[in-house]
Amino acid sequence: MSTVTKDEIFGSGLFAILGLSLVSNLVFLIVVWNRRRLHTAHHALLTALACSDILIGGAWTGLSAGALLTGWDLAGAVCRLHSFLLTLTQTLSAFLLATLGVERAFRMITPSHHNLVFGFSSGRKFTGGKKTVAFLIAAEVVFCGVVSSIHLYGTLPVVWLSDQRSCGARFTESLKMLDLTFCFDYAIPYWVVALPAFVVAFVKFNRARKKSPPQGEIVLQKNSYAPGDAYSSRLSKMQHKFRSNKPALQSKPRKLGTLGKRVYTPKGYTELEDWDSDIQTENNSFDSNDGRQRVHLLPRPEYSALMTSAITVLITSLFWFPWIVARFIWHRTPRDPPPDWLGVLAVLLMHSAALIKLATYIISNPYFRSAAWKTFCCRKKTSSLSPAFSEA
Repeated sequence: MSTVTKDEIFGSGLFAILGLSLVSNLVFLIVVWNRRRLHTAHHALLTALACSDILIGGAWTGLSAGALLTGWDLAGAVCRLHSFLLTLTQTLSAFLLATLGVERAFRMITPSHHNLVFGFSSGRKFTGGKKTVAFLIAAEVVFCGVVSSIHLYGTLPVVWLSDQRSCGARFTESLKMLDLTFCFDYAIPYWVVALPAFVVAFVKFNRARKKSPPQGEIVLQKNSYAPGDAYSSRLSKMQHKFRSNKPALQSKPRKLGTLGKRVYTPKGYTELEDWDSDIQTENNSFDSNDGRQRVHLLPRPEYSALMTSAITVLITSLFWFPWIVARFIWHRTPRDPPPDWLGVLAVLLMHSAALIKLATYIISNPYFRSAAWKTFCCRKKTSSLSPAFSEA
């Protein structure tokens, strides 16, 4: 009777992680596709992240698991491809998450400009924010592909490293290349881009909350219009001219635009009673009483998206951090390798990053959980307020 080796057990674990990762990412894609309310730039970036984890991350984890289960030491072009997929999935995920942080910060700082740059128009027309998001995703895919191509066409030898349980370049021959790789796949996207973006976003939120009444809505931005230049001012003049010709209408007050029904939570957010509707008809901005200011409020779903995005980026960076540390030890001090438990932990966590990213988003965002529930368990539209929406 043959005994089961450690590599076979490890490979079986990687296959289990791969299966759970595919399920979580497919659940996310189905929910976003099914709920029109989720057709936004924010969820488009997360959709690109899910597709990356399914296609690139799935191929990389599948090759790793197959090599460990069959005892196949990857070599030649296959080994270079495996190392390329590892770097590509790490770098692309990091930059997509960094872009997600910038998008959330932009939404908190200047909602009006965010609507111009990232706003998705209704219908199937490829305009506005759809072009912006498509360009960003395409540019990041090309950039990360070029950065990762050093494993395909670089001068450094790429071999199967048994202690790392994957193929990798021999960075011991070029420590500068190791530092450059670290900058692109971890330091720049997480520390230089994502971290400052989320810090600025939360500082903006705290300042807006301090300026708002305890039981009132949180105002993110007020746009001042020059007299006579704003559409609302021109509309007011036309209404005044129309009423001057009809004395019976002069006594009627000017009807202001409204947001419809809003719910003010104890923390000051504005929350729609039926947020997860199939048709997005609401707007979280309105004209002030004098018609010369555009007021942008903070809806609760947007703040939940900010919090969930920050948690997702933090957990993903923590899951990749042991691999970064172990990789530095392996290549900078080859005669004094890290302990075996650190190597096993680093490899397991970096493969689990594809599973934990969107699983964290689904679990920690009550609005997305409600959308998932309506997609799979309750297809009929309900008029009552979901328990997730009643949270303060």
